[in-house]
Amino acid sequence: RPRPDAFPAELTLDSQRVAFMLRSSEADLQFHHDVQTVSRAVASGEAVAGVLLRPATVAQIRKVAQTHTRMPAKTTFFWPKPRTGMVMRPLDGPSAP
Repeated sequence: RPRPDAFPAELTLDSQRVAFMLRSSEADLQFHHDVQTVSRAVASGEAVAGVLLRPATVAQIRKVAQTHTRMPAKTTFFWPKPRTGMVMRPLDGPSAP
């Protein structure tokens, strides 16, 4: 956990803090959802560093949404994702045409 004075108070998500630290960098960021892939990339020299982020909590996401701030890429990555085009229909009666 970062020191309370390390980042501006409005940056509450780990992904926001990383974006803040790299704002003037030309780093080529890649996002992976498992530790093994990140570890292999660093060990093989494919990546010079790896950063593992804690997942955003529902409360954190709600707080950011209330401030009308955009979250950095991949902040709300989750799996499995619903399939595109999913249709929900009631099972207790005829469906409307």
